[in-house]
Amino acid sequence: SLKEKIKTAGSVTWTSEYRYLCADGRVLHIADRGIVLVNELGQKRMVGAMQDITEKKSLENLLQKASSLATIGSWELDMANEKVYWSDTIKDILEVEKDFKPLYHSAFAFSRNEMDGELFKQNMRNAIIHGKSLDIEVNINTAQENTKWIRVIGEAEHFNGRCIRVYGSCQDINQRKISELAVINAFNEKNIILESIGDAFFAVDHDWVVTYWNSQAESILCTPKNQIIGKNLWQVFKEGIDSKSYVKYHEAMANQEVILFEDHYPALNKWYEISAYPSDNGLSIYFKDITDRKMTDEAVRASEEVRMLIMESAMDAIICINADGNITVWNPQAERIFGWREGEILGRPLSETIIPPRFRERHHKGMSKYQQTGHGPMLRKPFEIEAVNSAGQEFQIELSIVPIKQNNTEFFCAFIRDISSRKRSEERMSELHENLLEQSKKLMISNEELEKYAYVTSHDLQEPLRMVTSFLQLLQKKYESQLDDTAIKYINFAVDGADRMKTLILDLLEFSRISSVKGEHETLSLDSIVSKTLISLKPAIDESQAIVLISSFPDISGNEFQLLQLFQNLLSNAIKYKGEESPVIEIGYEETELNWQFYIKDNGIGIDPRFADKIFIIFQRLHNKKNYKGTGIGLAICKKIVELHNGRIWVEANAKGSTFYFTLAK
Repeated sequence: SLKEKIKTAGSVTWTSEYRYLCADGRVLHIADRGIVLVNELGQKRMVGAMQDITEKKSLENLLQKASSLATIGSWELDMANEKVYWSDTIKDILEVEKDFKPLYHSAFAFSRNEMDGELFKQNMRNAIIHGKSLDIEVNINTAQENTKWIRVIGEAEHFNGRCIRVYGSCQDINQRKISELAVINAFNEKNIILESIGDAFFAVDHDWVVTYWNSQAESILCTPKNQIIGKNLWQVFKEGIDSKSYVKYHEAMANQEVILFEDHYPALNKWYEISAYPSDNGLSIYFKDITDRKMTDEAVRASEEVRMLIMESAMDAIICINADGNITVWNPQAERIFGWREGEILGRPLSETIIPPRFRERHHKGMSKYQQTGHGPMLRKPFEIEAVNSAGQEFQIELSIVPIKQNNTEFFCAFIRDISSRKRSEERMSELHENLLEQSKKLMISNEELEKYAYVTSHDLQEPLRMVTSFLQLLQKKYESQLDDTAIKYINFAVDGADRMKTLILDLLEFSRISSVKGEHETLSLDSIVSKTLISLKPAIDESQAIVLISSFPDISGNEFQLLQLFQNLLSNAIKYKGEESPVIEIGYEETELNWQFYIKDNGIGIDPRFADKIFIIFQRLHNKKNYKGTGIGLAICKKIVELHNGRIWVEANAKGSTFYFTLAK
């Protein structure tokens, strides 16, 4: 037929398909396209192209066979002639009449929604322009207004760079697609459920490969899905091989039994509550973080242990009773105080055990009143009362009762201390106190008598002492020329002794006057007292070239005469016991809550700390009388004055000087 066309026709084109036997024995399907060209001289020239379409023909044959086995129809889009071909099967799929003729421009406009339609058009354009295969699933509206899923497959054929046709098949996949979507929806629904549950969840197959891992598992175990899905559980969590979970998971898998347990994961220091459910596909594991609960349980357990330790080691007896008055708690100290063992006393009425018979009626009335009003006169405050032990002996106790309500249950706790020994001690102390008061009164009377005696004695001794001194002086004056040196020396010793005796008597008189001469305390200007002291000591200050540093002082309450003597004695000592340098004396004070604390600091010879207390004892001296005059009574007078003002006096000293401190009550 081709030869005939070439002979008879002028310029002609053709397309034909045929089988071709190759030199190697293979049989190919060939598509032959050509054109016959005739020149001015009538000479004919044939130009053409041959294409191996064996694979395409195999596909078409396969499609034809498939069409006979499934609901698959064939279609063709003739681009050169703008024609469309639908097989009868496609017309059945699209629910059109057998004689329906599809239009070239609208033959494939059957998508149900715009998105599917645009996707189909894009795939068709890719096939026509780029020669890409077409394979797409779309949801369509049939001619009978039914919705249906179809699969469209196609290939494009090109010649001289131009698409001349697109052909393929169309398959009804509605039932399969509905099943797939149902599976997908079920899977998505399962995912939503597994992702939204509060528990972490994962699943493994029989080879321990992780097949599911929800977001809670990611969060709790700090392992993202992409690092665990498809991997062996025990290769990812190698440290878990020695865990309780490893044993329990294998036990659940082997026995096909649901296992519930708790396990600790040391890597995160977390506790988990785990449920393992075996299935035909493997194992499903639900778990949740119970660390807070375990810590709370541990804290409660520890608290309970602490409570028991407190109950066991408490120095007080602790007894609890319920609303019926029966004993529910009886600690070891209660056993020691009352004599009953815990097993002997629990469940017994309190009123029939430790309460003496004469108080039992009052106890029952108090319980009844509290139950009616919620108030009780003996609750939440300690009081003393008598109790009775297992031997029937009464003794005194200190008792405090506290009502407690827990879980809608009300009970009472009594904290009891045996004070019988303390009471006996108090009675003994009271007797001793009375005796001490009596002795103190006698001592005060004795001291007053001694002070009066010392005052009278020191006053009366002055007259005979003056007589002795006068006659010794007359003896020395009248017979001085007749006496040898030894006699004169003895007379001088006697005169000197009499002078020292006179000084001692005067100092003793002064000391006794501190207590015997009474004076009321009044508000005084301490600035004025210090000024008067400095005026009286001016000759000694000028002679020693002393520097006295003072500040402004507060007004105080005291006896002016005694305080003048206190400051005069302390300042004169600071001047007297000077070192090689001129005296520098500082007078200051600090205020405390109850007292004024004063100090007099000097740069003198200091005092050995070993004798810091001795210097305040009457007639106690640390230095030779040849170097420093005095009788050792000045600081004793200072101590007595300070004590009369409810204060105390002390010294801090070293080789560089001394600081005398004394307090005066506000």
